[in-house]
Amino acid sequence: FALACPISPPLAALWPPYLVLDGLSSANNVGQILRTAFHLGVNSVVASRESWNCLNGRACRVSMGWLYWMDCHLVEESLPTTLGELRGLGVRIYAAENQFSEPVSPHLPAGDRRWALVVGSEGSGISE
Repeated sequence: FALACPISPPLAALWPPYLVLDGLSSANNVGQILRTAFHLGVNSVVASRESWNCLNGRACRVSMGWLYWMDCHLVEESLPTTLGELRGLGVRIYAAENQFSEPVSPHLPAGDRRWALVVGSEGSGISE
């Protein structure tokens, strides 16, 4: 079988909402997250280099092929710079964190898809 590697379009060419993968290192985990995110309406993935390297055949298999329906952007600079670019596009940033977390109210206005969820690595969570 053949595997097509994702091509990184410019950040401004992606459609919200966004999933930001920060340092995930397991193709199984990346595939599971992408499968779930796609079914929750996420169209675009922004990936750190470590997470980008997990976008392989295993991740595609675990995602049940949904990876091919998503646009993936490789963070070439630093993740904080890329998140700043997203903020400049009017995107609200949320972080999936289990320490020092605060509950958030539903994203407003209702129906606004300009949001991004940052998911950190398996061991150390979201980078600084």
